[in-house]
Amino acid sequence: MNRLREARNEEDVLAREARRQEKIEWEEKASAWRQSFNATRTKWLQQFEEQKASAQKELDRLREEQVRQRQKHEVERGTWERDLEKRKEAARLDTERRLRAYLTWRALTPHQECISYGTRMYEAELMNVPADADGLAWCRDTAIQIHSVNYQRPAYCSRATDAQKIMGYWKVVSNEPTCTTFWESFSDNGCLAPGSGQRRYEAQLGNHQWPWGNWKEMCSTTPATFNGMHFDSPHMCENRGKRGIYGIWLSRDEHC
Repeated sequence: MNRLREARNEEDVLAREARRQEKIEWEEKASAWRQSFNATRTKWLQQFEEQKASAQKELDRLREEQVRQRQKHEVERGTWERDLEKRKEAARLDTERRLRAYLTWRALTPHQECISYGTRMYEAELMNVPADADGLAWCRDTAIQIHSVNYQRPAYCSRATDAQKIMGYWKVVSNEPTCTTFWESFSDNGCLAPGSGQRRYEAQLGNHQWPWGNWKEMCSTTPATFNGMHFDSPHMCENRGKRGIYGIWLSRDEHC
């Protein structure tokens, strides 16, 4: 009986020792985990504070930049407004000066050559322009009447080679009968080619005036209406010498 009691006591001692060792190991693991957690937490808090400080620094920089940009904008706006007022005042004075100068166009002259169908260039000299004035600018804002049609401004202006004359130029499209070409007697030349699906027509250009160097422009801008069809221009133009200038049109034809 004593031996049994002793054995049980020994087992109890061993069990208590095992539990004590387990407790010690668990406490060591818990202590290690707390140390790791605290270290990680400290590192995370440090990184958070660094990021927070960096974000605040960037925010301060952006605010300062915004203030600088606003100040720059205010300065530029003030400069722009002053320049605008100066330009307005300069334009007002320039307009008054132009009115006092009594600008007129002298020697309105048509160019000999037509530039396109029904269109001829005209030129004239702008008079009474003071030597120190911006003659080209005045030219671009001076009106004229040609063939009872008012033109508010020239197509373009130039300064003559002697640097004294200011010339204005206009493209006149009204009452220019010698520039109004037309097509004479359209002829059907048959199919362009078997299976092409196109028929070829041609006609001679009428009322084409000397000089002849502008035949391409006159031919390519002269409209045509025939066989119930309208064309703003020919598909092709040919200069056949003494035979004249011919326009060529192609139209769809299912019989070809």
